[in-house]
Amino acid sequence: MTNPATANASATLAVSTSANTTAVTSPSYAITNAADGSGTMTVSPTTATAGATTTLTFTYAAAAGGLSSGAVAITVPSGWTAPSTSSGHAGYTTASTGTVSVASQVITVSG
Repeated sequence: MTNPATANASATLAVSTSANTTAVTSPSYAITNAADGSGTMTVSPTTATAGATTTLTFTYAAAAGGLSSGAVAITVPSGWTAPSTSSGHAGYTTASTGTVSVASQVITVSG
């Protein structure tokens, strides 16, 4: 069984059997999103050569419960090219889903 995708809601289950078709309703239970700061992120490749141009791919997986109206932020170390949302520029940053924004050395993907 998969819970509804909408968090901050509640639900009940109606259960019956073939021998007794009168449904019994469960107590209400909460549907919540994963806790802030949960989930995992990986990066590929895991090494970069000093002075070389390298494309890094970050993959985020939300913890059980998913993400709702949240965001994922990646801080680029000082000394690295600042992130950019302008195609063709050093530090160009994209996302396969959501909206990318950059501020100083922080990349944020939201939505």
